[in-house]
Amino acid sequence: MGRYLYVRIPRSIRGTELTRAELDEEADLLREDLAQSGASGVVLDRIHTFEARMQPATRGLAWLFDLFGGEIAMGRKIRQLDGELEAAGLSQADRAALVALTTRRALLGRRSAHLQRTKQLFDLWHVFHLPLVYLLLVIAAAHIGLAFYMGYVPFRW
Repeated sequence: MGRYLYVRIPRSIRGTELTRAELDEEADLLREDLAQSGASGVVLDRIHTFEARMQPATRGLAWLFDLFGGEIAMGRKIRQLDGELEAAGLSQADRAALVALTTRRALLGRRSAHLQRTKQLFDLWHVFHLPLVYLLLVIAAAHIGLAFYMGYVPFRW
C-alpha cells in the first residue's frame, strides 16, 4: 500500500517531489509538443476527447476508487485511442509517438489532480506503518533473546 502511494507522488529525476506548478509546467510543454507534432485537427480532437475522459474524479468516494483503479482502466482507454488513431490513417510510428505523448500528459494530469490527497494518504500510511515496524523489531529482538535463553546454539562443532 505504501509503495503504491509512494509511486503515485510525481518526482523529478533526482527523486525530489514535484510541485503542482512544476507538473502544470510539464503538462504545458507536452501540450506544445502535441501541437507541434503536425497531427490533423481530427486526430487532435480525438486526443482532446481522450484527455477529457481521463480526468479523475475528485468528489466523494469516487476519488478513492479512481486513485487506485483509474490507471488500470486507463490502459483500455489508451488501446481504444490507438485504434481510433489507426482508423484515422496514422502510421505505426506516428501513432506510437502520439499515444506516448498523450499517455504521459494524461498521467501527469491525473497525478496532479490527486497529488494533495495522495500525500495525505501517504502520511496516514506512515502513522500506521512506523509503529508497526517498531513493534516487529521488538518482537524479533524478543524472539532472538528467548531463543538464546532457551539454549539455542548457532554453531555446534
